[in-house]
Amino acid sequence: LRIQEYVESKRQEIKQKLSQKTIDKINNGSNIWQYTYVTRLHEKKYRLNPEPLIFDQFKKDYQFMISEWNRLKKISDQTFEFDKLDSFNSSSLAYKKAMFKWVDLNDQLVTEILPQMKDLGNRIIVNAIQSANRSVKRMSNKHNNIAITSIAISVLIIILGVVFGTKIAKSISSPLETLKNQALAISEGKYESTIKISTNDEIGKLAKAFNLMSSAISNEMARRKQAEKIQRRSQKMDAIGQLTGGIAHDFNNLLGIILGNIELLEEYTKLDEKSLTRIRTIEKAGLRAAKLTRQLLAFSRQEPGQVSVVNVNQIIGEMSDIISRSLTPGIRVQYILSDDLWATEIDEGDFEDALINLCLNARDSMADHGSITIETHNVNLDMNYCSHILGLNPGEYIDFSITDTGEGIADDLKDRIFEPFYTTKDQGKGTGLGLGYGLRVC
Repeated sequence: LRIQEYVESKRQEIKQKLSQKTIDKINNGSNIWQYTYVTRLHEKKYRLNPEPLIFDQFKKDYQFMISEWNRLKKISDQTFEFDKLDSFNSSSLAYKKAMFKWVDLNDQLVTEILPQMKDLGNRIIVNAIQSANRSVKRMSNKHNNIAITSIAISVLIIILGVVFGTKIAKSISSPLETLKNQALAISEGKYESTIKISTNDEIGKLAKAFNLMSSAISNEMARRKQAEKIQRRSQKMDAIGQLTGGIAHDFNNLLGIILGNIELLEEYTKLDEKSLTRIRTIEKAGLRAAKLTRQLLAFSRQEPGQVSVVNVNQIIGEMSDIISRSLTPGIRVQYILSDDLWATEIDEGDFEDALINLCLNARDSMADHGSITIETHNVNLDMNYCSHILGLNPGEYIDFSITDTGEGIADDLKDRIFEPFYTTKDQGKGTGLGLGYGLRVC
C-alpha cells in the first residue's frame, strides 16, 4: 500500500510539472503529422481515379491540417518552433497550389482535349491514318509532359511536407514513447530500468523524475525483501528454540535423576571393579547428555543472561589458553585486536561459548594444519547500512570476526548454516547448534 501511495504521489508530481501548453503542442503536432499522411493518401487516390468526391475529401483534410497548424503557431513561444512552422506552411501552400493546378489540368483534359481527340479520330477515318497518328503522337507527348511536370512538383512538395512534419512529430512523440515504455516497465516490476536524459526541457525533467522514482522503488523493494528474509529466519529460530527448550528442560530433569542415582550407587553400594566400570561409563554418557541439554537450553533462551559492560579483547585474552588447548598442534592462532576497542554490553558467558564454538568449527574445517585469525575493531553503522538489516539501529558497534584457512562452505549451503541442528560434519561429530547459538548471541 505504501508503494502504491508513493507511486501515485510521484505521478501527481509529474503531471503538475507537464504544463497544459506542452500537452496542447503535442496534440496539435500529432494531428498535423497524421493529416500530412492522410492528405497524401487522398492525393494518390485522386491521381489514380480523379473523382470530385475524392478531391473534396482531400480539401477537407488539408484544411483541417492547416487549422491545426494555426493553433500550434498561436501557442508556440520559441524561435526554432516559428522557423519550422513557417517552413512547413510554405511547403504546404506550394503543395496545395500544385495539387489544384493538377486538378485544373485534368479538368481541361476532360472538357477540351478529349473532344479534340474524338474529332481527330473522325479525321483519321476520313483523311489518312498516317496524319492522324502524327496528331495523336503530338497530343500524347504534350499530355505526358504536363502530367510529368505536375507529378514531379507534387512529389517534391509532398516530400518536403513529410520531412518537416515527421521532424516536428518525432521531436515530440519519441520522448513520450520512451516515457511510456518506462512506465510499462515499472508496472511489470522492472525497477532497475532508466531513461537516458538528453534534454533539459519539460520532457527531460519528467524523465529525471521517472529515474528517481524507479531508483527509490527498487531500493525499497530490496530492503523489504531482505527484512522479510531475516524476519522469517528469526521466526523459525524462535519456534525451534521454544520446542528445543521444552524438550531439553524435561530431558535435563530426567538426567538429573539418572546422574543422582549413579552417585548414590557409587557412594553407598559395594560394587566390584567390573560393575564400577560400567557405572562410570553410564555416568560419562549421562554427563555428555547433560552437556548437550545445556547447549539446547542456551540455544532456546530468548533473553540474554547476566549482561554487563565488558572489554571483548580482555575476554579473548583470557580464553586464549582454552582455545589453544582445543586445537591441534598444527593449527596457529593469530590475534589482531584493536587497541582502542570500545566497551560492550553483552553476556560474558554467552560470548565465551560463541567464541569457542566458532574456533572449534574452524578447527574441524581444516585437516591437521592451518591458521585461525581472530580480529576486533570499532565500526560506525549509518542509516543506509542499517536499513537492510531488520532491528539494527545506526550507531557505534564493535566488529568481531574469526577467519580460517579451511575448505569453506559451498555456496548452496550458506543459507542453511544458521539453521538449528543443521551440520556439514559427519554423523556423530556435530550437533548443528554452534552457529545458530552464536547468531542468537549476536
